Amino acid sequence: MNKDNYELLSLKDIFSHGKRSFVIPEYQRGYSWEKKQREDLLIDIENLFISSYRHYTGTIVASYKRTEEVEIYDIVDGQQRLTTIVILLAVIYNQKKLTVINQNELFSYFIATGVDKGNTIRKFSLNSLLDNFFYKHIILENQDNEEILTKSHFNISNAFDEFSIWLKETNYNHNEIYRIITERLGLLFYAPKDGAEIGIMFEVINNRGKKLSELEKIKNYLIYYSEKNNVKDLKTTIDSNWGIILKNLNQAGYTSNDAENSFLRNCWIVFADTNKSRSYYVYDTLKEWYPANDKTKWQTLKDFVLFLANASYTYQYIFGKKDIQEISKIEKKWLSYMSLHASIASILPIIIALFERVDNQEERGVILELLEKLNFRYYGSGIANRADTSQGDLFWYAHKFFNSYDNYNEEKTFIYDTNWLINKLKSFIESKAHDQLFIEYLTLDKDEDYDYYGWNNIRFFLANYEEFLRKKHDRSTDLCKILASQDKNAKNDYYHKEHIWARKEFSVTDDINNINKRRLGNFVLLEPSINISVSNDRVEDKIIEYFKKTQDQPDTYMLRELKSIFDKSLEEINSQRTKKTWKFWHELYENFLDKREEKLINFALNRWRVDSLKKEVKKIFIRSNTSHNNVYFFNKKEIEY
Repeated sequence: MNKDNYELLSLKDIFSHGKRSFVIPEYQRGYSWEKKQREDLLIDIENLFISSYRHYTGTIVASYKRTEEVEIYDIVDGQQRLTTIVILLAVIYNQKKLTVINQNELFSYFIATGVDKGNTIRKFSLNSLLDNFFYKHIILENQDNEEILTKSHFNISNAFDEFSIWLKETNYNHNEIYRIITERLGLLFYAPKDGAEIGIMFEVINNRGKKLSELEKIKNYLIYYSEKNNVKDLKTTIDSNWGIILKNLNQAGYTSNDAENSFLRNCWIVFADTNKSRSYYVYDTLKEWYPANDKTKWQTLKDFVLFLANASYTYQYIFGKKDIQEISKIEKKWLSYMSLHASIASILPIIIALFERVDNQEERGVILELLEKLNFRYYGSGIANRADTSQGDLFWYAHKFFNSYDNYNEEKTFIYDTNWLINKLKSFIESKAHDQLFIEYLTLDKDEDYDYYGWNNIRFFLANYEEFLRKKHDRSTDLCKILASQDKNAKNDYYHKEHIWARKEFSVTDDINNINKRRLGNFVLLEPSINISVSNDRVEDKIIEYFKKTQDQPDTYMLRELKSIFDKSLEEINSQRTKKTWKFWHELYENFLDKREEKLINFALNRWRVDSLKKEVKKIFIRSNTSHNNVYFFNKKEIEY
């Protein structure tokens, strides 16, 4: 091993004065350093102006690839630090305050040579997802047409801006800054050329205490396995697919360690093991099941990498923001609905298995619809919160469907196909989320203390109701817009949940926790500008105000509907009572909320209806003023006042 393989070197030494080129391979994650880490680097540089020693800055581990006109290395570890330093150097170059000698040296050592002759040799390149943006945005300063697509793009752009500001504001000479960066920042450089030794480095990285996601550890172990056993096909598969995995997860918004771990757990459940506890330790389990000293397991590991890549596309289909051509309109519809649920953790493995095994879009659409309804009925409504979550059953369906698809069971009595999965899902709903249970969890019994304001799916539920009303009027709906989180820079551009009968409206009852204030029928979606002046007014005053403010707004059917419901209730109570005492108003408000909740529940029964259930309910009635503890009834004959 040469001495520059392990000694503390300057940046010029590491780049061998322009004779080495470094590449971030496809399997490495994108640029993730943020402002705090970049500020720390700048502080290190500033401190070197008042000292004379070489400052240890970090470690660079590289894997030798080949020699063309220069030696080319893949960066194994330290890519975040090296990328940041090269961005800073590029900004220094672009500001053109160096001497001619330093300006030319910087470009030829750290950016590129041969540009003027049409034979460009890059000295530092990112992976394919980022390199075009990096080169044009940072090196060529061509920012106008470069769209920021990912968090890594955002971080690169921010680094450019922060370094530009720092250089303009600093009192230090640019030539001195350049000298300190390239000669006095000390880096430990380790570049083994033996494949087995390179593989070991990946396991060292996994176990040195740095916080890595399980997905990152898996990648490092797989590279270690492939290098140790000289399995080129496995290494090639990793190189070809890991960038795809990271790109798709990025587009799906799955960029944090926790998000990557969640993705890996779901994939492991489908591919290998339905045990939920072990799924939290995939890295340890995979090393145990596929030890590095057993070279016969390489094909399964290769299959797992391909499985992860395919599953990452599924995540992009569900959570990505871009239009996807590979799936049908009906699939997009149900995936879009599911992406707006508070959680789809329990059904994600089945969705992954479905896209892995079924090519027929129509069949996938049928199962996706069923999954959306199952998830909302059982998990979304809250049934699962007070019962066995039954995740194990759904995980087993996913695992079995993937691993036994199109094969007979042991007794040769049926085939594991889409019909088998549909029957399993319907049986699950029939047993655990049938219509009567669904209704029960959308209504409050009189002795319940639950408050639907805290229901994590209430905005999704009400947005679906608004969608239903708009369709009746031939209006289209963008549920994502309705459910968008508040934008701090654009007020009044989103809908939020609101009480109709305000908790702090005490003219009829001084009970802030009155059941009618907590029930599902007492909530609407509206823009904050509509409610800001009447939030604690009496119900009838709020409804009048809602109606006035929405007459010229075509897409507020939920609010305009309130007036007609209230008018019917007022007519009924007027026929029963002549004196407008507090009892009159209490009965009126309760009657009004009964009627509205009845509409909501009957809508829900239709929206999330599953055909062929044995305990099917077509319609229900809501009456609060009875001797029953529950408020819902399946026919009018049941109602006793």
